[in-house]
Amino acid sequence: GWLDTTTIQTEATTALSRLQRTDIPLDARILDLSIADRQIVEIARALHGQTSMLVLDEPTSSLTGEDASRLFDVLRRLRDEGLAILYISHFLEEIVDLTDQYTVLRDGEVTGGGATAETNATELATMMVGRPLLQRTKRTSTVRDTPDPAAPQDDILLHVDHLHGSPLPIDATIELHRGEILGIGGLVGSGRSELVRAIFGLDPVTSGTIRILDVSGPTIPTACLDAGLGLLSEDRATEGLALNLSVADNTVMSRWPTQRRGWLDLLGRDRAAERWIDELGIRTPSPESTVGSLSGGNQQKVALAR
Repeated sequence: GWLDTTTIQTEATTALSRLQRTDIPLDARILDLSIADRQIVEIARALHGQTSMLVLDEPTSSLTGEDASRLFDVLRRLRDEGLAILYISHFLEEIVDLTDQYTVLRDGEVTGGGATAETNATELATMMVGRPLLQRTKRTSTVRDTPDPAAPQDDILLHVDHLHGSPLPIDATIELHRGEILGIGGLVGSGRSELVRAIFGLDPVTSGTIRILDVSGPTIPTACLDAGLGLLSEDRATEGLALNLSVADNTVMSRWPTQRRGWLDLLGRDRAAERWIDELGIRTPSPESTVGSLSGGNQQKVALAR
């Protein structure tokens, strides 16, 4: 029952050599690797043995453009070696650039398929959403290039001053006004997520100040929720949702409606769930359906409702 460490090292080297990535140290902890290198290790593990087909589910969601391009080179090389690859992505440019054949799903049903060389990203998008992209619905017609000048924008709802986290962010200062959309950009590992987590009280802050409305000082999630701050995590499956619970439970989980003496208000829960199902167009058999049974897009809508 003893592990054969020599064979393990040899087979790991062989798997990484197939991907031309022997530069990854065999004794490195996965935690210490970059997101892109972790992806390579995952592929190497999947290829270990007699694998004839590889399934990749949204493999570039956390990769930079450069890292994604390197991954595509690896996948093309594996394809040329005779490996069959099932590539799942909502990035249409990737489908057009990488694949030979395509299949489009919408709400669990196939809406199109064929040779990728005979289609383009616009046609794929039309098959995905069920209408031409130029046709705007009421839900998207409110998008505008400039803020409404009549909307009040003087109120500062969030002020972050010289915020330092552990290890990120490093000296971050931002200010968010009422009626304003503030975008935070950066490559993977730049500290975008860490900044948001620090503001919400999920990651430690070593110095700097955070003010949400009129409340200043160290933040904790419950205080942020009470102040009216909502967080939609990038890690939906692990942090954003309880996949084994119902749509209704997930919708109100951050702010469960209660009755006297702390009893849960199930009727209030159902009303809130039905409102958001209608408001966000969540496609679910019923509010009692488990979130894990929904498509990724509808899971994201439930996370947004929450």
